[in-house]
Amino acid sequence: MRRIIVVTNRTKESAPILRRHLSHQYPNHELHFQLPSRSLRAELASQPDANLPHLILLDHCDAGADMLQNMRELKNDPNLCRIPVLMLTAVATQKQLISFL
Repeated sequence: MRRIIVVTNRTKESAPILRRHLSHQYPNHELHFQLPSRSLRAELASQPDANLPHLILLDHCDAGADMLQNMRELKNDPNLCRIPVLMLTAVATQKQLISFL
């Protein structure tokens, strides 16, 4: 079964909504939810290739730099860079988005 890692800082109230939505969208995938961590790359690098996810979804509700740093580290790692990463954010304006990048 294909695996998706969902890294999210959503509250306990809104996380089930995301889980339900993703389960509906990806019925043949195993979803693994985890809180953001500075060591996402290290956690994944320590796993055998067979256990690596097929997709990483970085869901960040307030557009902080940690998620962007996680994505950079994943894409700079020669063994992990092939895993697709989708980064979602709730940035409200184009100006906020530009300042975030």
